[in-house]
Amino acid sequence: QQAINNNASLDPIFSDENLGDLTLHYTSPFAPENNPCGLVGALPVGNDGSRYVYGDGSTDYPTIQAALDAAQPFDSIVLAGPYSFQGEGNRGVVINKQGIQLVSQYGTAWIDGESLLGSRGLTIAADDVVISGVGIRNCEAEEGTDGAGILIQACSPVLNDVQITGCTMLDGNGNGGGLAIISGNPTINGGRISWCQGGVGGGAYVSSDSNPQFHSVYFSNNWAFLGGGVFSLGPNTVFTDCTFSWCRASTRGGGIRLGDGVATI
Repeated sequence: QQAINNNASLDPIFSDENLGDLTLHYTSPFAPENNPCGLVGALPVGNDGSRYVYGDGSTDYPTIQAALDAAQPFDSIVLAGPYSFQGEGNRGVVINKQGIQLVSQYGTAWIDGESLLGSRGLTIAADDVVISGVGIRNCEAEEGTDGAGILIQACSPVLNDVQITGCTMLDGNGNGGGLAIISGNPTINGGRISWCQGGVGGGAYVSSDSNPQFHSVYFSNNWAFLGGGVFSLGPNTVFTDCTFSWCRASTRGGGIRLGDGVATI
């Protein structure tokens, strides 16, 4: 730690400088838990890393994206209700900070794309992210893109009890109506992917450089040209205690279609 003229050179990491909250974030180097000299500065720790969002925008963070933009790595974004999150900033949500937890306070908190074109629900592009109790519905991605519901890109998050339903690729042309995994090794625990549609992988699409694990996931009523439930090119995709019901493909693989991939079931 260097100092010039007795001034510390480290970022103090305030709770939320944009909102005028200059108390310390719990990860601040000047918080007493993180500094051998104890508290440095006039204001104490004021944020434990949890930021609350309501569907009606009635908190300091009017949308999920606003809370994520203000968050520090490893913060928790708590979707506290009402339990349908709609509009700009509540769809097309992007998580690009390490260790973020996006969680529902009670029941399932729904990110609703309102069936608008270009309304992907969620993109995850950072390591150590955890998503729990969140639902994605009524999202429609642009033709030829990946993941109408959730796109996992070059990272390995954990999804717990996530529901994805009614998510489609425009004209059925694209990979992963419900979920697309591109260059990642996520773990998906529980939850359901249903009534989703894509050109390749109606429920989920797995790229050739991905090794996801699906545990106790229920795939139902998904449709695609190839791989109605799941299309996987991954070298070691794992399915444990998963259920496939009424998934359909117009060519091959109503439940699961393995391209050049290998799966452990």
